[in-house]
Amino acid sequence: MLRYSCSFASSLNNENTNFDGSLIEADITILSKHSVIETLSEYSSVFKIGIKETKYVDGEGNEEEDKKLSLFDKINNELLLGENNSINLQENPVTTGSDVTINPIDYPSESELTADVAKKEELEEYEEFEGLFYNETMLYPFIEDPFNRSDAQLKDVITSFVTKEENMENSNRDLSSSHILPILSSHNYNNNTIPVLFNDLPVFVMVSLDIIDISSFNMQTMDYVIDVLLNLKWMDFRFARKNKKTIRIGEKTILERIWSPDIYFVNAKRSYFHKITFPNHRMRIESDGTVTYTLRLTLQPSCNMNFEKFPHDHQRCDLQLSSIAYSERQIKLLWFQESFKIINPPTLPEFKLMSVTANECLTQERLIPSSCLRLGFSLKRDSAKYFVEKYIPSTLAMMFAWVAPYVPYNYEDVRIVTPITILLALVQMQKGDEETRISYLTSLDKWFSMMKMFSLISLVESLVVLSLVRKSRALKKKQSKALNDFEREMLIIQERQVKKLYDRIDAMALILSPIIFALYVSYYLTYMVNDSEDYPV
Repeated sequence: MLRYSCSFASSLNNENTNFDGSLIEADITILSKHSVIETLSEYSSVFKIGIKETKYVDGEGNEEEDKKLSLFDKINNELLLGENNSINLQENPVTTGSDVTINPIDYPSESELTADVAKKEELEEYEEFEGLFYNETMLYPFIEDPFNRSDAQLKDVITSFVTKEENMENSNRDLSSSHILPILSSHNYNNNTIPVLFNDLPVFVMVSLDIIDISSFNMQTMDYVIDVLLNLKWMDFRFARKNKKTIRIGEKTILERIWSPDIYFVNAKRSYFHKITFPNHRMRIESDGTVTYTLRLTLQPSCNMNFEKFPHDHQRCDLQLSSIAYSERQIKLLWFQESFKIINPPTLPEFKLMSVTANECLTQERLIPSSCLRLGFSLKRDSAKYFVEKYIPSTLAMMFAWVAPYVPYNYEDVRIVTPITILLALVQMQKGDEETRISYLTSLDKWFSMMKMFSLISLVESLVVLSLVRKSRALKKKQSKALNDFEREMLIIQERQVKKLYDRIDAMALILSPIIFALYVSYYLTYMVNDSEDYPV
């Protein structure tokens, strides 16, 4: 334990206060490397003291660590030391009874302090209502920039913030979350207040998504499941400080005390935050006030799918983010330069992920539009399965109907039963496809409809031919019963005409059926399979 004497200036109006800036003696005790310095009890409410540690050398010079001492005014949060704002205990070894010189500070008059106290009491009175309304100028009077930059310089920092990429390097040298507690406990910080600094500049929130997994595209419920790391970055000048080290925060209780953008997923049906084995979130606060917040979520967004060209359809599923309470003039969402990153390339059973696009949008769900971001997934269905299970079997079944014209005319049952059997088989093939239950026709429905039509035409052709064959046979029987040669010759001529007709019908069916089928397949492949589809942007 090291004890030494120092001088400090008081800023409270009590019996021990001198408003002329005179110095008051007090004893200060350093308990250990990680402790806060204690002061005399009568001055404990006058100032606060913090320790900045780098190295420390004891009286015998054995250790190579260094400790620096910093003194702060508790009310104004001002450093009370000299130009370096700290005392290096390595360069100036501290012994019992050493004196530390503190520069005097010009404090406001007693009347000004009284006005400040009244203003503070007024703010405390409305503190519980600050989250219910918005005043774009409410934040600016409470921010004290430690770098004393002008308004123009601060605006330049805000506008150039969007081009600054996230940097997570050297995180092993981050400070613990306890270093942010003095700022959170100060009277000028309120986590219900949006950190807007100027009326004409919103809070720019940079967003990126690390896609861990995307799966379960459900055609019945029209949704999918996505597992993401949501990365947010914004600037809050209330956290700006001269200490260059970054503060890392992972504790839920501390994160709840820090303002963060009210981002929600517009088209998410369900979502949950990962808490096993520890809440999956982290926050890093840099010395210039830049805040980076990362959390892991699993979402079930809706996706309005169109199955008119099933099973050759292309689907576009969006993931839309927006602010639930603030307008675009208050919070502006922007994508990082690398807006998304697919950590694990998805392997989907039905679809292939063709592309992912990121763009900006505006939500019109309220009277005041809010800034929003949209991540679009373009999907193409893998139709190889349907060629094997649907197209090839139905084509072979329909081609089997072409055999009917080759069947001899005396096998009437075969010529009739074959098209009927094929028609029933096609109905059963189509009935087995229950993946899409929709009210409109798909490309696959149109395909089976044409296959049924071809089979029906084959059946009609067989019935017409068989009826003509029976008529020819009837005419042949009448020839033996003719009363004279003239009547017999007329019956022979009619028989030849009927036979010639059904022979011609069979011949045309043998030639036209493959040609018409080939033309339909060409049309189907051109307009049903390879035709481009338009999707909303």
